[in-house]
Amino acid sequence: MSFRVVWLLCDITRVQLVVFSSETRDWSFLPWVEIIQRVPPHDANNRWLRWGMQANGLLYWPFKNEEHMLTLDMATMEFSVFELPPYLKGQQDCFFAVGETKGGEPCIVYCIGFSIGVLKDRVGDGGVKRWILVGMVNYEAESANGNRLQVVTVEGGFAYLITTEMVLSLCIETMELEKLFPRTFYALHFHPYIMAWPSSLVGNYRHFAIIKDGVENE
Repeated sequence: MSFRVVWLLCDITRVQLVVFSSETRDWSFLPWVEIIQRVPPHDANNRWLRWGMQANGLLYWPFKNEEHMLTLDMATMEFSVFELPPYLKGQQDCFFAVGETKGGEPCIVYCIGFSIGVLKDRVGDGGVKRWILVGMVNYEAESANGNRLQVVTVEGGFAYLITTEMVLSLCIETMELEKLFPRTFYALHFHPYIMAWPSSLVGNYRHFAIIKDGVENE
């Protein structure tokens, strides 16, 4: 299976892609691209982008100024920038992630305090795309002292969130919020991964009832 690794470089006003291809086993340096939303620069900081996210063949990097999002189309390798939706724009205590619904539709899940919202990309009047709020739900925290809710990632129609005490999942289709398990780790960055049950953990089934043709056997 072929794959590509994308490395994004940036200075004060420009970005550059460095792409590794598994087919050629080589790195390609693409030309620098000027980002006009950084001209003139608000500051001399060359780390003006946050961690990247991916969904539906696109890569996303939010600006640290909470105003814009840098987007890369992996099919054309072209950059574009759009303004963050009003629900997210300028919100200092807002956590969000870009992902996909089960049908592959781009969406954004965000949380402010213990309120969780879901935005979907819709085409409005004049063919202009807009992020529309399609659902809201509140998380009832067991303890509000020192506790905060963050979106980790959105994958396969589910958003994964954490508090200081719990790991949760949100079904984007039904807006059902579920507690998965207590949070016993404190890594700064992690990614949920769905895998088959390890064969080394499969036990002896002789103590379980096996039902065949309506007859129970041990």
